[in-house]
Amino acid sequence: MKLSSSSLLFFSFHYLSFFAFFQELLFLFSQLLLAVHFIHASKILHRDIKPCNILLTGSKGNLLKLSDFGISKLLNTTNNARSIVGTPSYLSPELCLGKPYSIQSDIWAMGCVLYFMTTHKIAFQASNLGSIVNNILHGVLTDLQDQDTYDERLPRLIANMLEREPEHRPSTDQLMAHSLLVPHVYGLMLNCGLEYV
Repeated sequence: MKLSSSSLLFFSFHYLSFFAFFQELLFLFSQLLLAVHFIHASKILHRDIKPCNILLTGSKGNLLKLSDFGISKLLNTTNNARSIVGTPSYLSPELCLGKPYSIQSDIWAMGCVLYFMTTHKIAFQASNLGSIVNNILHGVLTDLQDQDTYDERLPRLIANMLEREPEHRPSTDQLMAHSLLVPHVYGLMLNCGLEYV
């Protein structure tokens, strides 16, 4: 197995913060989307999607790999996950409330990752677990409104992924059809990422 050259966390702080390439951001996120789409189609819930678990490889450092399936769960058609696992700042509201959850919980975490890639800030951060949970359940993300750098559709996309009600979050199929992501998803699916290795 080829070792990763860096994580998305490193990339976001050391690359995007200096150049803020919008298309590069969408290209990387589209790769994450395709990875999550694949595992969801295989009935796998990752449960710990966060920048540190997103690795960048390839000669250009822009080939994304989703890692750390240590707490992932294989779902069947009759059950949802119930155990509370994951990184606190990326937990979905249903997880915070101890409710059963499904693949929509991974969509929430992807929204948190996209927020981080866009603002260079953790969406729901606080000094203790109780405050993090309170922010997830009731907080407002104001930093998205200040993003003049990016296309106006991006804050809406992130807000849709961070809907507090899981049934209101888009599926990976719906995200793949989003007008911001279609060109990147289409390109990746056509060449299987071969030109980026």
